[in-house]
Amino acid sequence: MLKKYTNMRIVFFSIILLLGFVFNVSAQEVIISGKTGERLLEWKDFNGTADENSNHAAYTYWGIRYGFSGVDFPGGKVSFKGLEITLSFESDKSWVKEGKASDYLLKHEQGHFDIGRLCQLEIMATIKTTNFDEKDFKLQMKEIFKNARQKYHDLGIKYDEETKHSINKEKQEEWNKFLLAEKERLLKLNQ
Repeated sequence: MLKKYTNMRIVFFSIILLLGFVFNVSAQEVIISGKTGERLLEWKDFNGTADENSNHAAYTYWGIRYGFSGVDFPGGKVSFKGLEITLSFESDKSWVKEGKASDYLLKHEQGHFDIGRLCQLEIMATIKTTNFDEKDFKLQMKEIFKNARQKYHDLGIKYDEETKHSINKEKQEEWNKFLLAEKERLLKLNQ
């Protein structure tokens, strides 16, 4: 019985591995302070030099990039091998002014990073539903990233304007709920 179970596990994992190659499963990676893994931000992650001329108490900087190991063209369609979309919290560019760190402000700054996560999830969902052209797939990919980054950059500005950089607590709570709901929606699209 144990041997039969072990053989079934080997077959199951072989099928999963094979599906990964056939469908070129994409990866989403989140890096915070140089370590891979999605988690909530902490003030110790903010290692940049504070801009004392800024009116803001803190600043969150995130970046997003993509890469792939190859491309196939089955039936004239584009299939990316090893596609990876990475969201990074940039500790050396993110800062908090001395004496300004609070749990409430950290929650607001988390919202900025969550906007970056939404950007990452939307890019992945868009790539999954785009019919890439063999000739122009690189241009199409760049356009997806450019459009998503601009959309979420603008969303970050709107977030700060509406919450008055976290001062408007009612609007901050509305945004907290919106960001969570939007993340859940985009996660479902990427399943």
